[in-house]
Amino acid sequence: MTPKEKAKELVSKFNFEHTGETYILHQTVDESKRCALIAVDEIILEMDSVMLPNPFKQYWQEIKKEIQML
Repeated sequence: MTPKEKAKELVSKFNFEHTGETYILHQTVDESKRCALIAVDEIILEMDSVMLPNPFKQYWQEIKKEIQML
């Protein structure tokens, strides 16, 4: 999945809930973006705390940029 696709997926997960036949809107897109950014920041911080080279850190940093551009 590209960083742009992952960014859209994360924001969507914080925005809508699918309950079988319907979708429920939980918050605004800006609030969903803020939640997704918090989640991505936590992932990046965990990668930093391990202090091992991690090839996925760049990927998550790109996702963060994509979320900010949405």
